[in-house]
Amino acid sequence: MAKKNQLVIDLGKIKLTDEQLKSLQAALHKTVAKEIKSAEKTNKKQPKITGTEKAKPATRGMAGAPGTKTATLEVTFTKVNTGDSELTATFNSQSKKITSSDSITFSGLAKGDMIEIDGTSLGSTTISIDISANPTVMNFTPGNFNDSFLIK
Repeated sequence: MAKKNQLVIDLGKIKLTDEQLKSLQAALHKTVAKEIKSAEKTNKKQPKITGTEKAKPATRGMAGAPGTKTATLEVTFTKVNTGDSELTATFNSQSKKITSSDSITFSGLAKGDMIEIDGTSLGSTTISIDISANPTVMNFTPGNFNDSFLIK
């Protein structure tokens, strides 16, 4: 019997080889992960702007602005085929997406800024950042993941 938030598919009398089962699991995981990600985004409420919030300084988030930093994220997907992973990193309304191990660079970061991470992988995922942040390294098991780096 399935537990809450668990999906069970009974194949009945169908016999699959190990390779067929692995392929079916990968395809199901990829499809379900996309649907879950879509549902999570739909369920997240956007903050309401009341007009009392202070605007960020005009130089904030701009490359080369005084006191800003450039950050490089190193993303490694392991034990997974190319194309079976996806990561989107977002800073200051700018999103960058990768589908294989790679690096992502953002400029114009200042203390207190955040880089949001959202993704899915059939394998393990490691993400590191090359500037002072909390955390400095993230490790994720297979499945959906999301977190953020807070710039120090």
